[in-house]
Amino acid sequence: MAKNQKQVPQKPLRPVENRAEISNTPQKSRSRLYLIILLAIGFLLYARGLSYEYVACDDTDLIVDNYPFTRHLKNIPQAFKQSCFEIPGHLTDSKSYYRPVLITSFIIDAQFQSKANEYPKPKPYHFTNLLLHLLVIWLLFTLMRKLNIREETAFLMCLLFAVHPLNVQAISWIPGRNDTLLAVFVLWAMIALQQYHLSRKPVQLILHLLAYAIALFTKESGVVLIPLSYAFCWIFLKDRKLLLNPVAITGYAVLTGLWWYMRHKALGGQSEVHSAGEAMQLVMKNIPMLPMHFGKYLIPMYLTVMPAATSFSLMLGAVSILAIGYLLWTIEDKKIPMFALLWIFAFLAPTLLV
Repeated sequence: MAKNQKQVPQKPLRPVENRAEISNTPQKSRSRLYLIILLAIGFLLYARGLSYEYVACDDTDLIVDNYPFTRHLKNIPQAFKQSCFEIPGHLTDSKSYYRPVLITSFIIDAQFQSKANEYPKPKPYHFTNLLLHLLVIWLLFTLMRKLNIREETAFLMCLLFAVHPLNVQAISWIPGRNDTLLAVFVLWAMIALQQYHLSRKPVQLILHLLAYAIALFTKESGVVLIPLSYAFCWIFLKDRKLLLNPVAITGYAVLTGLWWYMRHKALGGQSEVHSAGEAMQLVMKNIPMLPMHFGKYLIPMYLTVMPAATSFSLMLGAVSILAIGYLLWTIEDKKIPMFALLWIFAFLAPTLLV
Protein backbone atom coordinates (compact mmCIF):
# COMPACT_ATOMS: atom_id res chain seq x y z
CA MET A 1 0.00 0.00 0.00
CA ALA A 2 1.34 3.41 -0.92
CA LYS A 3 2.48 5.57 1.98
CA ASN A 4 0.25 8.51 1.00
CA GLN A 5 -2.88 6.36 0.58
CA LYS A 6 -5.31 6.75 3.47
CA GLN A 7 -6.79 3.65 5.01
CA VAL A 8 -10.59 3.83 5.00
CA PRO A 9 -12.05 2.46 8.26
CA GLN A 10 -14.41 -0.41 7.70
CA LYS A 11 -17.80 -0.64 9.35
CA PRO A 12 -18.00 -3.41 11.92
CA LEU A 13 -19.85 -6.50 10.79
CA ARG A 14 -23.15 -7.31 12.44
CA PRO A 15 -22.93 -10.15 14.95
CA VAL A 16 -23.66 -13.57 13.57
CA GLU A 17 -26.64 -14.04 15.88
CA ASN A 18 -28.36 -11.01 14.34
CA ARG A 19 -28.56 -12.80 11.00
CA ALA A 20 -31.64 -14.54 12.38
CA GLU A 21 -33.39 -11.19 12.21
CA ILE A 22 -32.74 -11.10 8.45
CA SER A 23 -34.08 -14.62 7.97
CA ASN A 24 -37.15 -13.80 10.08
CA THR A 25 -38.01 -10.71 8.04
CA PRO A 26 -39.93 -12.59 5.31
CA GLN A 27 -41.73 -14.57 8.01
CA LYS A 28 -42.80 -11.38 9.82
CA SER A 29 -43.94 -9.86 6.55
CA ARG A 30 -46.00 -12.96 5.79
CA SER A 31 -47.59 -12.80 9.25
CA ARG A 32 -48.52 -9.15 8.68
CA LEU A 33 -50.02 -10.04 5.31
CA TYR A 34 -52.09 -12.85 6.85
CA LEU A 35 -53.30 -10.49 9.56
CA ILE A 36 -54.26 -7.80 7.04
CA ILE A 37 -56.23 -10.39 5.04
CA LEU A 38 -58.02 -11.58 8.18
CA LEU A 39 -58.96 -8.05 9.24
CA ALA A 40 -60.08 -7.15 5.72
CA ILE A 41 -62.31 -10.22 5.48
CA GLY A 42 -63.77 -9.58 8.93
CA PHE A 43 -64.50 -5.96 8.06
CA LEU A 44 -66.02 -6.65 4.63
CA LEU A 45 -68.17 -9.47 5.95
CA TYR A 46 -69.81 -7.40 8.69
CA ALA A 47 -69.56 -3.85 7.30
CA ARG A 48 -73.19 -3.92 6.17
CA GLY A 49 -74.12 -4.05 9.85
CA LEU A 50 -73.12 -0.38 10.14
CA SER A 51 -76.42 0.54 8.48
CA TYR A 52 -78.57 -1.58 10.82
CA GLU A 53 -81.10 0.01 13.15
CA TYR A 54 -81.96 -1.02 16.68
CA VAL A 55 -83.93 -4.18 17.35
CA ALA A 56 -86.51 -4.61 20.11
CA CYS A 57 -84.29 -7.00 22.08
CA ASP A 58 -82.63 -4.96 24.86
CA ASP A 59 -81.41 -2.29 22.40
CA THR A 60 -84.23 0.06 23.24
CA ASP A 61 -83.76 -0.51 26.97
CA LEU A 62 -79.99 -0.38 27.29
CA ILE A 63 -79.25 2.24 24.63
CA VAL A 64 -82.26 4.35 23.67
CA ASP A 65 -84.11 4.55 26.98
CA ASN A 66 -80.84 4.60 28.94
CA TYR A 67 -79.37 7.44 26.86
CA PRO A 68 -79.99 10.11 29.55
CA PHE A 69 -77.62 8.07 31.73
CA THR A 70 -75.05 6.90 29.18
CA ARG A 71 -74.53 10.28 27.53
CA HIS A 72 -72.55 11.51 30.57
CA LEU A 73 -69.01 10.26 31.22
CA LYS A 74 -69.40 11.09 34.91
CA ASN A 75 -71.79 8.12 35.22
CA ILE A 76 -69.10 5.51 34.59
CA PRO A 77 -68.47 4.91 38.33
CA GLN A 78 -72.21 4.53 38.88
CA ALA A 79 -72.32 1.78 36.24
CA PHE A 80 -70.25 -0.34 38.66
CA LYS A 81 -72.74 0.21 41.49
CA GLN A 82 -76.00 -0.86 39.87
CA SER A 83 -77.71 -3.53 37.82
CA CYS A 84 -77.46 -3.50 34.05
CA PHE A 85 -81.18 -2.78 33.68
CA GLU A 86 -81.53 0.02 36.22
CA ILE A 87 -82.75 2.54 33.66
CA PRO A 88 -84.20 5.99 34.36
CA GLY A 89 -87.99 5.89 34.02
CA HIS A 90 -88.22 2.09 34.13
CA LEU A 91 -90.13 0.70 37.09
CA THR A 92 -88.58 -2.69 37.78
CA ASP A 93 -87.38 -4.55 40.85
CA SER A 94 -85.51 -7.13 38.77
CA LYS A 95 -81.74 -7.05 39.24
CA SER A 96 -80.54 -9.99 37.24
CA TYR A 97 -77.39 -8.87 35.42
CA TYR A 98 -74.21 -7.08 36.47
CA ARG A 99 -72.51 -5.75 33.33
CA PRO A 100 -70.59 -2.54 34.23
CA VAL A 101 -68.04 -2.86 31.40
CA LEU A 102 -70.85 -3.25 28.84
CA ILE A 103 -72.61 -0.12 30.13
CA THR A 104 -69.28 1.73 30.20
CA SER A 105 -68.76 0.86 26.53
CA PHE A 106 -72.20 2.34 25.77
CA ILE A 107 -71.22 5.49 27.68
CA ILE A 108 -68.09 5.84 25.55
CA ASP A 109 -70.09 5.31 22.33
CA ALA A 110 -72.60 7.95 23.44
CA GLN A 111 -69.83 10.56 23.40
CA PHE A 112 -69.77 10.28 19.58
CA GLN A 113 -73.38 11.42 19.31
CA SER A 114 -74.34 14.98 18.49
CA LYS A 115 -74.90 17.01 21.66
CA ALA A 116 -78.23 18.17 20.23
CA ASN A 117 -79.36 14.56 19.77
CA GLU A 118 -82.05 13.39 22.14
CA TYR A 119 -82.19 10.05 20.33
CA PRO A 120 -78.90 8.18 19.88
CA LYS A 121 -77.99 7.04 16.38
CA PRO A 122 -77.15 3.33 16.10
CA LYS A 123 -74.12 3.65 13.77
CA PRO A 124 -71.48 4.44 16.45
CA TYR A 125 -72.60 1.41 18.46
CA HIS A 126 -72.48 -0.89 15.44
CA PHE A 127 -69.08 0.50 14.50
CA THR A 128 -67.71 -0.34 17.95
CA ASN A 129 -69.09 -3.88 17.66
CA LEU A 130 -67.24 -4.31 14.37
CA LEU A 131 -64.00 -2.90 15.79
CA LEU A 132 -64.21 -5.25 18.76
CA HIS A 133 -64.60 -8.23 16.42
CA LEU A 134 -61.51 -7.16 14.47
CA LEU A 135 -59.61 -6.68 17.73
CA VAL A 136 -60.45 -10.24 18.80
CA ILE A 137 -59.20 -11.56 15.44
CA TRP A 138 -55.93 -9.66 15.88
CA LEU A 139 -55.45 -10.85 19.49
CA LEU A 140 -56.27 -14.46 18.58
CA PHE A 141 -53.78 -14.48 15.70
CA THR A 142 -51.16 -12.80 17.91
CA LEU A 143 -51.60 -15.37 20.68
CA MET A 144 -51.35 -18.30 18.28
CA ARG A 145 -48.17 -16.93 16.72
CA LYS A 146 -46.62 -16.31 20.15
CA LEU A 147 -47.30 -19.96 20.93
CA ASN A 148 -45.29 -20.87 17.79
CA ILE A 149 -48.30 -22.24 15.96
CA ARG A 150 -47.56 -22.35 12.22
CA GLU A 151 -48.59 -19.24 10.31
CA GLU A 152 -50.78 -21.16 7.90
CA THR A 153 -52.54 -23.02 10.72
CA ALA A 154 -53.04 -19.83 12.72
CA PHE A 155 -54.37 -18.06 9.63
CA LEU A 156 -56.88 -20.81 8.81
CA MET A 157 -58.11 -21.12 12.40
CA CYS A 158 -58.53 -17.34 12.75
CA LEU A 159 -60.25 -17.22 9.36
CA LEU A 160 -62.72 -19.85 10.58
CA PHE A 161 -63.39 -17.74 13.66
CA ALA A 162 -63.71 -14.53 11.65
CA VAL A 163 -66.44 -15.91 9.38
CA HIS A 164 -68.19 -18.37 11.71
CA PRO A 165 -71.93 -17.58 11.67
CA LEU A 166 -72.13 -18.14 15.42
CA ASN A 167 -70.54 -14.69 15.81
CA VAL A 168 -73.35 -12.86 14.00
CA GLN A 169 -75.31 -12.15 17.18
CA ALA A 170 -72.25 -10.82 19.02
CA ILE A 171 -71.35 -8.47 16.16
CA SER A 172 -74.62 -7.35 14.57
CA TRP A 173 -76.69 -7.14 17.76
CA ILE A 174 -75.37 -4.22 19.80
CA PRO A 175 -75.77 -5.68 23.35
CA GLY A 176 -74.25 -8.91 22.03
CA ARG A 177 -70.87 -7.19 22.21
CA ASN A 178 -70.57 -8.35 25.82
CA ASP A 179 -69.26 -11.72 24.61
CA THR A 180 -66.79 -9.98 22.29
CA LEU A 181 -65.62 -7.76 25.15
CA LEU A 182 -65.05 -10.85 27.27
CA ALA A 183 -63.02 -12.44 24.46
CA VAL A 184 -60.83 -9.32 24.22
CA PHE A 185 -59.83 -9.42 27.88
CA VAL A 186 -59.46 -13.21 28.02
CA LEU A 187 -57.06 -13.18 25.06
CA TRP A 188 -55.23 -10.17 26.51
CA ALA A 189 -54.81 -12.07 29.79
CA MET A 190 -53.34 -15.09 27.98
CA ILE A 191 -50.92 -12.99 25.92
CA ALA A 192 -49.74 -11.17 29.07
CA LEU A 193 -49.29 -14.55 30.78
CA GLN A 194 -47.17 -15.85 27.92
CA GLN A 195 -45.05 -12.68 28.02
CA TYR A 196 -44.64 -13.05 31.79
CA HIS A 197 -43.41 -16.61 31.24
CA LEU A 198 -40.71 -15.34 28.86
CA SER A 199 -39.60 -12.19 30.68
CA ARG A 200 -40.58 -12.77 34.32
CA LYS A 201 -41.28 -9.02 34.45
CA PRO A 202 -43.84 -8.16 37.18
CA VAL A 203 -45.53 -5.67 34.86
CA GLN A 204 -46.70 -8.56 32.65
CA LEU A 205 -48.23 -10.35 35.64
CA ILE A 206 -49.96 -7.10 36.63
CA LEU A 207 -51.34 -6.77 33.09
CA HIS A 208 -52.60 -10.36 33.28
CA LEU A 209 -54.37 -9.68 36.58
CA LEU A 210 -55.79 -6.41 35.24
CA ALA A 211 -57.23 -8.23 32.22
CA TYR A 212 -58.72 -10.84 34.57
CA ALA A 213 -60.36 -8.12 36.65
CA ILE A 214 -61.92 -6.41 33.62
CA ALA A 215 -63.10 -9.79 32.31
CA LEU A 216 -64.87 -10.38 35.64
CA PHE A 217 -66.64 -7.03 35.48
CA THR A 218 -67.60 -7.82 31.89
CA LYS A 219 -69.32 -11.14 32.59
CA GLU A 220 -69.43 -13.68 35.41
CA SER A 221 -67.84 -16.24 33.09
CA GLY A 222 -64.57 -14.36 33.48
CA VAL A 223 -63.97 -16.23 36.74
CA VAL A 224 -63.03 -19.36 34.76
CA LEU A 225 -59.87 -17.54 33.64
CA ILE A 226 -58.21 -18.74 36.85
CA PRO A 227 -58.33 -22.51 36.12
CA LEU A 228 -57.77 -21.87 32.43
CA SER A 229 -54.64 -19.82 33.16
CA TYR A 230 -53.14 -22.62 35.27
CA ALA A 231 -53.99 -25.17 32.56
CA PHE A 232 -52.48 -22.83 29.96
CA CYS A 233 -49.22 -22.69 31.96
CA TRP A 234 -49.02 -26.45 32.30
CA ILE A 235 -49.96 -27.43 28.74
CA PHE A 236 -48.62 -24.64 26.52
CA LEU A 237 -45.91 -22.93 28.58
CA LYS A 238 -44.64 -26.10 30.34
CA ASP A 239 -44.30 -24.02 33.51
CA ARG A 240 -46.44 -25.35 36.35
CA LYS A 241 -44.99 -22.97 38.94
CA LEU A 242 -45.52 -19.75 36.97
CA LEU A 243 -48.66 -18.71 38.87
CA LEU A 244 -47.83 -20.47 42.13
CA ASN A 245 -46.46 -17.31 43.71
CA PRO A 246 -47.92 -15.00 46.39
CA VAL A 247 -48.53 -12.10 43.98
CA ALA A 248 -50.62 -14.15 41.54
CA ILE A 249 -52.57 -16.06 44.20
CA THR A 250 -53.24 -12.92 46.26
CA GLY A 251 -54.17 -10.97 43.13
CA TYR A 252 -56.73 -13.56 42.04
CA ALA A 253 -58.22 -13.74 45.54
CA VAL A 254 -58.46 -9.98 46.11
CA LEU A 255 -59.86 -9.19 42.64
CA THR A 256 -62.43 -12.01 42.81
CA GLY A 257 -63.50 -10.94 46.29
CA LEU A 258 -63.83 -7.30 45.22
CA TRP A 259 -65.89 -8.25 42.18
CA TRP A 260 -68.19 -10.52 44.19
CA TYR A 261 -68.75 -7.82 46.84
CA MET A 262 -69.54 -5.10 44.29
CA ARG A 263 -71.80 -7.43 42.31
CA HIS A 264 -73.62 -8.53 45.46
CA LYS A 265 -74.18 -4.92 46.52
CA ALA A 266 -75.38 -3.88 43.05
CA LEU A 267 -77.80 -6.78 42.63
CA GLY A 268 -78.84 -7.15 46.24
CA GLY A 269 -78.26 -10.90 45.98
CA GLN A 270 -81.28 -11.32 43.69
CA SER A 271 -79.49 -13.26 40.93
CA GLU A 272 -77.53 -15.58 43.20
CA VAL A 273 -78.12 -19.28 43.84
CA HIS A 274 -78.88 -19.60 47.53
CA SER A 275 -78.61 -23.37 48.13
CA ALA A 276 -76.87 -26.47 46.83
CA GLY A 277 -80.24 -28.03 46.06
CA GLU A 278 -81.27 -25.06 43.93
CA ALA A 279 -77.94 -25.17 42.10
CA MET A 280 -78.33 -28.88 41.39
CA GLN A 281 -81.85 -28.37 40.03
CA LEU A 282 -80.63 -25.65 37.66
CA VAL A 283 -77.70 -27.76 36.47
CA MET A 284 -79.89 -30.80 35.79
CA LYS A 285 -82.38 -28.61 33.93
CA ASN A 286 -79.72 -26.96 31.76
CA ILE A 287 -77.41 -29.92 31.02
CA PRO A 288 -79.35 -30.82 27.82
CA MET A 289 -78.32 -27.41 26.46
CA LEU A 290 -74.62 -28.37 26.37
CA PRO A 291 -74.86 -30.83 23.44
CA MET A 292 -76.95 -28.24 21.59
CA HIS A 293 -74.14 -25.67 21.97
CA PHE A 294 -71.52 -28.10 20.68
CA GLY A 295 -73.76 -28.87 17.74
CA LYS A 296 -74.03 -25.21 16.79
CA TYR A 297 -70.23 -24.82 16.96
CA LEU A 298 -69.54 -27.58 14.45
CA ILE A 299 -72.80 -27.58 12.46
CA PRO A 300 -74.10 -23.98 12.55
CA MET A 301 -77.62 -24.60 11.26
CA TYR A 302 -80.92 -23.00 12.33
CA LEU A 303 -79.20 -20.44 14.54
CA THR A 304 -81.54 -18.30 16.62
CA VAL A 305 -81.14 -15.52 19.17
CA MET A 306 -83.05 -17.55 21.76
CA PRO A 307 -82.06 -21.20 21.06
CA ALA A 308 -84.25 -24.01 22.36
CA ALA A 309 -83.32 -27.63 23.03
CA THR A 310 -85.32 -29.10 20.14
CA SER A 311 -84.91 -32.71 19.06
CA PHE A 312 -83.12 -31.59 15.88
CA SER A 313 -80.63 -29.34 17.70
CA LEU A 314 -79.92 -32.10 20.23
CA MET A 315 -79.34 -34.55 17.35
CA LEU A 316 -76.80 -32.14 15.80
CA GLY A 317 -75.15 -31.89 19.20
CA ALA A 318 -74.92 -35.67 19.51
CA VAL A 319 -73.36 -35.94 16.04
CA SER A 320 -70.84 -33.23 16.92
CA ILE A 321 -69.87 -34.88 20.20
CA LEU A 322 -69.36 -38.21 18.42
CA ALA A 323 -67.17 -36.46 15.82
CA ILE A 324 -65.11 -34.79 18.56
CA GLY A 325 -64.76 -38.10 20.38
CA TYR A 326 -63.51 -39.81 17.22
CA LEU A 327 -60.92 -37.07 16.62
CA LEU A 328 -59.67 -37.35 20.21
CA TRP A 329 -59.38 -41.10 19.76
CA THR A 330 -57.24 -40.74 16.64
CA ILE A 331 -54.97 -37.89 17.82
CA GLU A 332 -51.84 -39.07 19.65
CA ASP A 333 -51.10 -35.90 21.64
CA LYS A 334 -54.41 -35.20 23.34
CA LYS A 335 -53.29 -32.32 25.59
CA ILE A 336 -54.03 -29.43 23.25
CA PRO A 337 -57.46 -30.65 22.03
CA MET A 338 -58.37 -31.45 25.64
CA PHE A 339 -57.41 -27.88 26.59
CA ALA A 340 -59.62 -26.59 23.76
CA LEU A 341 -62.56 -28.61 25.09
CA LEU A 342 -61.83 -27.38 28.61
CA TRP A 343 -61.84 -23.80 27.28
CA ILE A 344 -65.26 -24.28 25.64
CA PHE A 345 -66.81 -26.09 28.59
CA ALA A 346 -65.42 -23.63 31.15
CA PHE A 347 -67.15 -20.67 29.52
CA LEU A 348 -70.37 -22.64 29.06
CA ALA A 349 -70.44 -24.01 32.61
CA PRO A 350 -71.63 -20.78 34.33
CA THR A 351 -74.72 -20.82 32.08
CA LEU A 352 -75.82 -24.02 33.81
CA LEU A 353 -76.66 -21.93 36.88
CA VAL A 354 -78.85 -19.45 34.97
